[in-house]
Amino acid sequence: MNNIEFIHTNLPHAEGNKIVSKAAKVTTFSSLLFNSVPINILVVNQEIRIVDTNHNAIIEFKTEREQIIGLFCGELFGCVNSFKEKGCGKNDECSACVLRNSVIYTFQTNEIVRKKEVELKIKTNDGFSKKYLRISTTLIQQNNEPMVLLTADDITEQKLSEKVLKKSEIKYKELADSLPQTVFETDLQGNLIFVNRHAFDMFGFMQGDFDKGINVFQTLMPEDSERAKLDFERVVCGEGRESNEYTALRKDDSTFPIIIYASRIVYNNKTIGIRGILVDITERKEADRALRESEEKFRTIFENASDAIYVTGLDGQFLEVNQVACDQLGYSRSELLQMGAEDIDSFDDAAQVEA
Repeated sequence: MNNIEFIHTNLPHAEGNKIVSKAAKVTTFSSLLFNSVPINILVVNQEIRIVDTNHNAIIEFKTEREQIIGLFCGELFGCVNSFKEKGCGKNDECSACVLRNSVIYTFQTNEIVRKKEVELKIKTNDGFSKKYLRISTTLIQQNNEPMVLLTADDITEQKLSEKVLKKSEIKYKELADSLPQTVFETDLQGNLIFVNRHAFDMFGFMQGDFDKGINVFQTLMPEDSERAKLDFERVVCGEGRESNEYTALRKDDSTFPIIIYASRIVYNNKTIGIRGILVDITERKEADRALRESEEKFRTIFENASDAIYVTGLDGQFLEVNQVACDQLGYSRSELLQMGAEDIDSFDDAAQVEA
C-alpha cells in the first residue's frame, strides 16, 4: 500500500478524496518539474546505479530511458574505468572519483553536495577525451528507500573555453613581460589589476605591495594626480586614446618623467577599466635639455660674434643672420631672411655658414 492509498483508507471518503486529489496534483507537478528542467537529473541507489532519469538526460545521451536504468553512473558518462575488466567503481582509480564519492558522502551523512566540479576521462570513437561536470547531490526517499538525486550539468565547453582563455592570458603575460616598457591594467577606480615585470623594476615595488593593492594615482606626484584623474575619465568615456606626460613617483619617493598611452578595456560592450603602456622618458627629456643647452650656446656665440655670420640653405636663401650682418648690410633681420646671397653685393666681405 502506498502513501496515497493509506491516506485514502483511513479518512472519511470525501475528505480522503480531497487529500488524494491534492497529493496527485503535487505528484504531477513534481513529475513535470523533474522532466522539464534543462539539466541532467538522475536518481541513484546505494550501489551507484541509476534507477530513474529525467527527459533531459534521455535527450543528452541520445538513448531510451530503459537503456539508462540500471547503469552505473560511470557507464552512462563513458568513464574509461567502467570499460576495464573490474567495471565501474571497482578499479583502484575509482577511489578518487569525485562523482562516486559525492554520492556516497550524501548517503552516509544526509548532507547536500553543491555544485562540485568533476573531471572524467571518457572513451570516445577516436580514443579518449575529458568531460567536465558540475554536480549536486541530495538525499531523497523513493518507495521508502533512500536514494540520491544527482544533478549533472555538462560544463565541458565552458571548461575548455576557460583553458583556451587561460593559455591566451599566459601568452599575453609572457609578451607583456618581454617588453621594455611598463604594461598595466586597472579597474574603473584606477586600482591596478595587472602589471608586467618591468613595472616592478621601474617603480621599485615588490609583489607583496601589488597584492595589497596599488592605485595608479598613487604612482604619480600629487600635483599631477587631479589632471591624471580627468584624463582617466576621458579614456573611460571613450573620448579617444590618450597620451599624457606626468611625473611618476617611485616607492623610494624618487621621481622621473613618464608618458602614458591608454585605452579603455571593453567586455560584453561594457567598459570595465583601462589598459596602457607607460614609458620612462627620462633619456628623452635629458636629450631635449642637452639640445636646448647646445642651441643656447650656439645662439650666444652667434649673436656675440664680432663678424657677420650668415646661415644659408643649399639654394643660397638666408636661414639665419646675426646682428653684426644686419648692421653691416643695413637690413633688418626679417628683410635679410627674405633674401639670398646673390642679393647682397658685399657678400664677399661677410662670413658664411651653410646649413
